[in-house]
Amino acid sequence: MIDYTQPKETLTRKQQNSMHEYFQELADELNAQGVTQRALLEKLRWIEVPNTKDSIKEVWRCIQEPQVNKESTADLTIDEVSQVYDTFNKAISQEYQVHIPFPSLTK
Repeated sequence: MIDYTQPKETLTRKQQNSMHEYFQELADELNAQGVTQRALLEKLRWIEVPNTKDSIKEVWRCIQEPQVNKESTADLTIDEVSQVYDTFNKAISQEYQVHIPFPSLTK
């Protein structure tokens, strides 16, 4: 079967750098105005965006970074994964009555 769809264009390094510069400048300005991430998300909660694996990972990191003081999930120990999962799962379970058991590492 031949795929006739056009390949998606990837961002250039300059475009990626521009995005990161925008993110930093916006973060700096919001911080200067005393706007916390929680306040920002509260104000923007009218925006409807479906959850994705990557967006859930970012929420996970919002718990992970202050809880175990590590940015990358690749740097976590087994105990730290358990700690973050327990915190995340408890919050999701209480707020949305959703419980997803942590997948077995033997699968």
